[in-house]
Amino acid sequence: MLNALRSRCCRSNVSPFPGMDGLGHGSCPLVVFVICFASVLGRPSSLLTHLLFFSMWNTPTEQCTSRYGIELDLSVFDIGHNCDQAFMGDNITIFYSDKLGEYPYYGIDGEPVYGGVPQNASLDRHLWKADNDLRTDIPDLGFHELAVIDWDKWKPLWERNWDAKEIYWNGSRALVKAKHPTRKPDQIEKEAVREFEDAICKDSLKNPLYSLLLERPGGFCGFYVFPCCYNYQYKKNEMYTGECPALEMKRNDKLVWLWNVSSALFKICNLTKMVCVTHRCFQEDFVHTIGESVALGAASVVLWGDGNYSQTKKACVAVRDYLDDTLGRYIVNVTEAAFLCSQAVCLSKGRCIRRDPSGMAYLHLDPAEWSIVPRTKLPGSVSRGPSYVAHRRFRMVEGETSGFTASFRCQCFPGWEGEQCQKPVPVEPFT
Repeated sequence: MLNALRSRCCRSNVSPFPGMDGLGHGSCPLVVFVICFASVLGRPSSLLTHLLFFSMWNTPTEQCTSRYGIELDLSVFDIGHNCDQAFMGDNITIFYSDKLGEYPYYGIDGEPVYGGVPQNASLDRHLWKADNDLRTDIPDLGFHELAVIDWDKWKPLWERNWDAKEIYWNGSRALVKAKHPTRKPDQIEKEAVREFEDAICKDSLKNPLYSLLLERPGGFCGFYVFPCCYNYQYKKNEMYTGECPALEMKRNDKLVWLWNVSSALFKICNLTKMVCVTHRCFQEDFVHTIGESVALGAASVVLWGDGNYSQTKKACVAVRDYLDDTLGRYIVNVTEAAFLCSQAVCLSKGRCIRRDPSGMAYLHLDPAEWSIVPRTKLPGSVSRGPSYVAHRRFRMVEGETSGFTASFRCQCFPGWEGEQCQKPVPVEPFT
């Protein structure tokens, strides 16, 4: 699944919340974190690794209720969120560059902070601060939710630090030259690359993740934006297909150490601004982001935005209406489809993923058979659970096979194997 996710970069040109354009606020993009739990990569099982698909809201919209009286009832669609819809909280925590250690970087004026480059930083001070930051921001030892590290001053691969980030090349070269003034330029370059990437692999990125996993073993931790395809010029490329360039896939392979120390991968799909006035256009937008991700086996998506979405009453109304009319119903659709596919194809012991990663099959409910309706309209409905649910218009005929079988195969949960995840994995006896 990692190969499939990193080779397909979901991009969209549609403003996520119609009605916010031209307000002066709220024109920033909505970012969709696509999450692959590393149980797939060999991490021990936990509760979240067995969830087929779930959605998290990480947009600070608490002011919509407290200031404007506009309630965004995310529970209606079973969308998880932090308490009071706060940006940082009990379900998802984001560590920026001032958190989780002494992150080395160059300031706006070019002055080094904490050594400037990773190989010039103090590992002891870095880990001491990381431990204190962790105790402050995630005090719960039983934390079992999402922790995202968002450090973007420099990239972990030397060749990706172009343009404004070239200062990290220059700083690394200067360190080598200071230690070996008689070396030739090509020797300095080779040593600078080695020292930079070794420091990142061994210290700056790896150790904070180790701290997170060791101190909060139930959490799912990883770095924001990785893996990335670097295909940001998609608007200028008429031949853009969503495929990750071969060069970037090769570069991503160099970061295998990062995948191995992460317990979750946070790939992103951006929803950027464009004029779009049809309901169908918005639906297609989420098919190409959320739908694509679910079909490739993603365990979750996190819907991320900033404070602009709650800065005005009009913005709050736009977000609420879009959540109620479009986004929420689509999430119910794919969540239920993922459940039904797992039940039919994987005996409820695995997650459905496309047989052909580059194909066009999606985990969607057939609109001829299903509808998204308020729970209260169902006969014998119960009050527990989300307010909107998927409802089948007629019962499945006995012996009828699932329409998902031809296009999807199983990715078994930890402890199960086989084409339909029908066989328990033998437990090796203790010696």
